This record gives sequence, structure tokens and C-alpha cells, in this order.
Amino acid sequence: MLIGAVKATLDKWGKVDILVNNAGGPPVPGKIAGITEEDWDRTIAVDLKGSFLCCQRIVPEMVQQGKGKIVNISSMAGILAEKALNAYGVAKGALILFTKQLALDYGRDGINANAICPGYINTMLTGTVFALGGDKLKESIPCGNVKNSAEIGIGDDTHPSEYHWSLHKRFFGRSLHWGRNS
Repeated sequence: MLIGAVKATLDKWGKVDILVNNAGGPPVPGKIAGITEEDWDRTIAVDLKGSFLCCQRIVPEMVQQGKGKIVNISSMAGILAEKALNAYGVAKGALILFTKQLALDYGRDGINANAICPGYINTMLTGTVFALGGDKLKESIPCGNVKNSAEIGIGDDTHPSEYHWSLHKRFFGRSLHWGRNS
């Protein structure tokens, strides 16, 4: 499927200017000893391996072009450890380091790599996290309250595919930049 998507893009546009890796699923709550190997593997595959596979296919095209932008959507959970978000936090933390490695490996080839690390937005995907964390979790959010995607003008909670995490960083997260022209 990935190879077909890249081929279709190259056939239509002749190049790939930007790659945004925005895969993620709801965290599997629990301590390390309580998570199944299946849940661990699925989380790492969705939140980390997918970005690797996309970059592995797209980066050679960008190197050939002499330029490109890669944006990996990570999470604040990849910077600050949080109870019950272990596999998710590990995957998102590894994605941050992966982004740094991309910048080191390909910055001189004109490729800019960035990781965006949003905080919490109350959506269908994060509802279970808020249910587990309650008020303590909400207190950790810098703006003091939890927004939903409709409140910040990027969709509604019934259509999670419609919101764009790159906009969320303005309200809740941090943007980490590495590489050329960041």
C-alpha cells in the first residue's frame, strides 16, 4: 500500500516535498508488567515503525531532489513520562530520537526533520485517558483546561480524522525542530 501511494504521488506530481507521519492510536493503559506483548508490539508498530517505513521509502526521493521536509507527530508523552502511558510514551520518545537521527543523517542533503509534540486534546481517542486521569491530568495542561477539536476550530469530536495535530501545538504542546532551516 505504501509503495503504491508513493508511486501515485510521484506519477502525479513528480516529487515529494513533504512527509507528515501522523499515525497513532489510543494508548494501552497499564504498567509494564500488565501490558501484553501483543499490545506493546501494536503500539510500537503504529506509533514508531510506520514512520520508519514511510521515511525509508520517501527519504531517497528527497535526497535525489536535494530537499524535503519531514514532520513526525510525536507527543508530550514522549518527553515526560506519565503513569499508564508506558508503551505509547516509549514509542513517541523513540520517534523524537528518530527525528533527530533523520536530521543528522540527511540535513546536509537538504532535508529538514521536525517533531511536533502536542499535549492532550479531548477527542474520542483520548477519552479513555481523561477518564483514567481525571482532574490531576487536566491540572498538568499549561492552559488550565482541556479543549476539544471544535473549540479550536479544526473539526469536531465525531470526526477525529479531520483535525490536524500541527495546529494543536499552538495551544497545548511544544514543537521540537532539528535539521536545516528549522
